[in-house]
Amino acid sequence: MNPDGSFALIGGKYNYSTPAIGDLDGDGDLEVVVGGRDGQVHAWDGDGVESEPQKGKGSKGYADELPGFPVSIGDSRGDQISASPALADLDPNYPGLEIIVLTDGHTIYVLHEDGTQANGWSVSVPLGWIDDIPGSPAVGDVDGDGYLDIVCAIRDKVYAWNCQGQPLADYWPVERANSVISVESSPILGDIDGDGDIEVLAASADERLYAWHSDGRQVLGWPVGAEWYLASTPAISDLDGDGDVEVVFSAHDKVFCWDLSDTYNQGSMEWPTFHHDLQRTGLYGSGCGLKLGSEHQNQDEGLPKSFQLSQNYPNPFNPVTQIRYALPKDCWVRLEVCNILGQKIATLVEGKQKAGYKTTRWDAGSFSSGIYFYRLQAGDFVQTRKMVVLK
Repeated sequence: MNPDGSFALIGGKYNYSTPAIGDLDGDGDLEVVVGGRDGQVHAWDGDGVESEPQKGKGSKGYADELPGFPVSIGDSRGDQISASPALADLDPNYPGLEIIVLTDGHTIYVLHEDGTQANGWSVSVPLGWIDDIPGSPAVGDVDGDGYLDIVCAIRDKVYAWNCQGQPLADYWPVERANSVISVESSPILGDIDGDGDIEVLAASADERLYAWHSDGRQVLGWPVGAEWYLASTPAISDLDGDGDVEVVFSAHDKVFCWDLSDTYNQGSMEWPTFHHDLQRTGLYGSGCGLKLGSEHQNQDEGLPKSFQLSQNYPNPFNPVTQIRYALPKDCWVRLEVCNILGQKIATLVEGKQKAGYKTTRWDAGSFSSGIYFYRLQAGDFVQTRKMVVLK
């Protein structure tokens, strides 16, 4: 929206894409990114400054876009962009965030913050009906190697690529349903079985919700069935605040909820709902735990139900970031930072702590840009997560 209350227009065409919001260029301000039905990726500064009114548009002009935008990425396979874009730092060696876009022609593009195309991308998959509307991409460290991966559900398969555009492994893509019904459901990523690894969930037109391990094996007890084909994106949550995992999705005129017995770990929910988080930012690492009314209540009125290590925020950062963790009981705690070689470079916390929700800061002002890891040891609980310093 422009400062005068008028709306910024996108090429005069209607759009299905949900905007993604994040600090794309690292200037400290938020930017808005959207894929257009005109086959272009658009990006604006959050100030919404309006350029000269366009002929025939009256007083409603077009907001000025970031340098290098819009970017035309459409091709003969299908030049429309209905799926919502995602934002993530796929390339720590390049400044700013990357934009992940899936076209209606079933081609994945990755763009840098200046609009240039990332090395190794685009990647195309076998084309179904040209009028298919694919689900939006999800981003997370599926295989636990410390680097982000991209997951997309297209027609009857779920695809996964590493940050360089290569298939995650020989067992991807995996099959969901051999059906002619197009399902515009986006995949979600999170640890639903308590094994510490990320699982991939995707809905299907055969009235079932599927779940796979990172090696392509189906999770024990999955898929689960509904009473109608699934055209919505599921969500992973601790819906009732009991500390266990719940999986929620809708089918036709009903909402289904599976109450699992495994412990909900907010730090292991990489992409737990449509467009990543409750605010629908589409930004990886923006704080994605879905407690749906119970988390803040528990912080005020009780103790955590389980040990948790959350993704640092902001991430990437320069030079200060916050790290949040949860202790369900009093215990000895060590939180340390290591470089990419595994060498300890800082100890943030060491000593006995009382149960509760904790937050600490790390100032990386004296360290160079790059990938770092922070490791929490609390009693018998140990977890490591990745963060990126970007100067």
